[in-house]
Amino acid sequence: MLKSEYELSINDINTRIKKEVCYKTLKELSDLNLMPKYKECISVKNEIKKLGDILEVYVNEVIKQKIIDDYLLTLIPVGTKGSIRGNKFNNIVKEFIINLSLDITKFEICFEQKCEHHLTSEIPDWYILEKKSNKIIIGMNQLDLWGG
Repeated sequence: MLKSEYELSINDINTRIKKEVCYKTLKELSDLNLMPKYKECISVKNEIKKLGDILEVYVNEVIKQKIIDDYLLTLIPVGTKGSIRGNKFNNIVKEFIINLSLDITKFEICFEQKCEHHLTSEIPDWYILEKKSNKIIIGMNQLDLWGG
């Protein structure tokens, strides 16, 4: 007897996720990979400076830098992480869609624009409109259910 989609066990769901997840994307979205971008942000530079100012009173420059390097991930504001990771994910999705090389005479492909013929409550991250049938796929990219 076949199970319906609603009867899948957590093991079935986890197996499917492991099979379908894109590990390349996960790697690109990792803190390690995004660290250079994080370090460019004013908010992160400010946090590093605050910690550095305190540390230089008590330790030499070498130890100060080691502590900052070890503590760096916790100095990055959550909003900064989310914004950079979200932008990176949007770019990954955009690149994937562009690489589909869809026929522009048949499809309208737009990024971060409202679709005039199909109203949404917010501007989608992307949409693909099949011109002849007026069918549309609308993408609202989401990295997780709680943090965006």
